[in-house]
Amino acid sequence: MALHPRGGSLFVAAQAENRILQLALPGLEILKAIETAARPDPIRILSEP
Repeated sequence: MALHPRGGSLFVAAQAENRILQLALPGLEILKAIETAARPDPIRILSEP
């Protein structure tokens, strides 16, 4: 799990589903699902300044 650097959302590795989910805070609605290779972990967030 990782908090987005700008706040307002977090990322969670859904390892069994081979994807990363971006969830809105505080309601935890899914903002984005990113398909990955098997068992995505750890998560590193890169963002533009």
